[in-house]
Amino acid sequence: MKYNGKFLGLLCVTALATTLVNPIVASANELSESHSTVSSQSGSIISDTKSIQDSSINQSNSTNTNKEQETKINSVKTHQNQNKYLQTKANSYAGYLLEDTISGKKNAVINGATLSGKSLHIINLYQFQDGSTFYEYELNGNKYLTDTNAFKEIKVTDSKLNNKVTIVNKQSLNKPVKVTTSNYAGFNTPATLEGAKNLIAGSQLNGHQVTAVAMYKLSDGTAYYNFKYGSRYYWMDIRAFTDVNTVKITTKQSLNKPVKVTTSNYAGFNTPATLDGAKNLIAGSQLNGHQVTAVAMYKLSDGTAYYNFKYGSRYYWMDIRAFSDVAPTFKIVAKESVNKDARITANNYGGFNTPSPIPGAKYLISGSQLSGNVVHIVAKYKVSNGKWYYNFKFGSRYYWTNTRAFTDVAAIVSKESVHMSAKITANNYGGFNTPSPLYGAKYLLSGKTVVNKTVSVVARYKVSNGEYYYNFKYGNRYYWMNTRAFSYYQNPSQYLQISDTQIKPAGPTPYNISYDYEGVKVWLTQRKLGLSADGHYGPATVNAVKRFQRNHGLKADGILNLSTWNKLGYSTGAWNQIDSYISPLKVHLTNSRSEHIEAMINTAYQYMNRPYIVGASSTPAYGVDCSGLTMQALYSAGINPLPSSSYIHAHPGHEWESRVLFANSKLKKVSYGQRQRGDLIFYRSPYDNKIWHVAIYLGNDQVIESWPPCVMVQPIKNSQRSWIAGVGRPFV
Repeated sequence: MKYNGKFLGLLCVTALATTLVNPIVASANELSESHSTVSSQSGSIISDTKSIQDSSINQSNSTNTNKEQETKINSVKTHQNQNKYLQTKANSYAGYLLEDTISGKKNAVINGATLSGKSLHIINLYQFQDGSTFYEYELNGNKYLTDTNAFKEIKVTDSKLNNKVTIVNKQSLNKPVKVTTSNYAGFNTPATLEGAKNLIAGSQLNGHQVTAVAMYKLSDGTAYYNFKYGSRYYWMDIRAFTDVNTVKITTKQSLNKPVKVTTSNYAGFNTPATLDGAKNLIAGSQLNGHQVTAVAMYKLSDGTAYYNFKYGSRYYWMDIRAFSDVAPTFKIVAKESVNKDARITANNYGGFNTPSPIPGAKYLISGSQLSGNVVHIVAKYKVSNGKWYYNFKFGSRYYWTNTRAFTDVAAIVSKESVHMSAKITANNYGGFNTPSPLYGAKYLLSGKTVVNKTVSVVARYKVSNGEYYYNFKYGNRYYWMNTRAFSYYQNPSQYLQISDTQIKPAGPTPYNISYDYEGVKVWLTQRKLGLSADGHYGPATVNAVKRFQRNHGLKADGILNLSTWNKLGYSTGAWNQIDSYISPLKVHLTNSRSEHIEAMINTAYQYMNRPYIVGASSTPAYGVDCSGLTMQALYSAGINPLPSSSYIHAHPGHEWESRVLFANSKLKKVSYGQRQRGDLIFYRSPYDNKIWHVAIYLGNDQVIESWPPCVMVQPIKNSQRSWIAGVGRPFV
């Protein structure tokens, strides 16, 4: 959640500079681009529009992103093309995006004070269904709409003013091109702009290859490349150029693969055939029918692929369509020592004297003879076809069988010493000489014999199937019994229930980020783009992402997807983990109430000094907000407080999960005077009396909370948030 700007965050004990380090940010090389000054006319326009855009972004960043807006579709009734200049009056008419005007949102991206007195090139006139009319104009490649009442006619002193040619678009390039005609000269700016000067004749440039660093499109329909020749940059009409072959190798994969040439249609070259400088060295008819070994495969940017292979005394490249695969000879590629028991549970895999795909393998024993037996495995072998085989002893000899025929026998994964008395309350669990899923377990004691008995428990064992077992003494010997047979801690059924299995995300992850989302991904993106990092995906962030996407050859839709995330320098692993993270379960049902509470509080402390990020509820590597911290702490102690969830928290309209938590009828409410360690303290806003904050009570009138600027321990009341609405008790 966000807080009113009047409230100042308390300083963190640890400097935030340390905590803001992103452990998954990939380093990226800065791209450089040569620039030359356009004409004084276009430079003045760009200067004016830059000041407008900078001011509009600052205003957009300061907008209260928590404000709810009603959406009403307002479709276009009429549309007329325009080509004239008008001046804005001194008034408060703002600039909007076309899609926002149609949707009815009307999120102002340029304020009226900034537009006041500006001369703008009008390109369209829109009339909407509600009767309003808006002019559309373009600034620095972005189009905006403003009410027609905001404009007045310009006193035209130059008859050509409304037909003045302007730059309408610039695209950064790094493209090799060749001048192939003398008909176009090189200028200091696009030739049809005011102030353009002829600097070099086309005959001097004809035949030369240069690198176009940018393409400019003009309002008269022409387009120009900007390129360097000699010691300076020129602009020349793109019709003077021909593209240079740009096919290149995109990937190379090392191979050691037997293949056979099965057609005469493709020749052998000194390099992939579509690259510059490729030479035909050997006819396909000479190679047809021969088996060779492909040592590498090259994929090219035109979609073709080539094998590199040796024939005779030299290497050639040939299109992979000329080849057919040769049946491989399988071999063992890896061996791992193993020392475990496993049960053979499938009868359709036989036993061999070596892994079955290996040449010389002999079938020795049927799967039906092996099925049901527990055997001791001594090694695992991987074959070059990707399959694995266990080597095990059965009877007097060793066999190899596919690993899919086996099911692991359960094993003890942890042991915890316990000294307590516990009551057996269920009669459907027997006592064994070892945890019952283990190989060799024997049934010794009926549950009916010991039900309602109190016994002395000395240890708790966790088995690889996830179940827990108590080791206890009854009579003159020790037994193992599933902990579910014993009384355990659980909330009454009308309250939030405690789970003894790992909680899962409440929705599909990962997900793309679009307008009005919040959370860690938004915060990291804003920091990478140099924006004010508030964690909210508002208009300024959407526009910044669009610009980044255009500059990097991506679809400029403003949606933060995996491709854009990777281009920003962040990893795919982080993209997946940020959305899907749920705190690991730290307790079991056999833990006491106090152990559950301590697990919750210990998890909250893992986020200490992490930054406050609105809508965030992810790993301790990043920041969280107050409800995000509370939910992750509850997850670790076995409580899933649905409908509140870390998944939904970052989605539009779900910033205030503290309100949803407080309204949850399954969260027991107690009076402020009854507060205990582990309770949740809810606070009201002094502005609208609504719930706006939640903290975890530590006792002694202290809470741990996420409040700007970070996660910290504070008094239960202070000057910033002292209006307590109520107390919730997750562990009853």
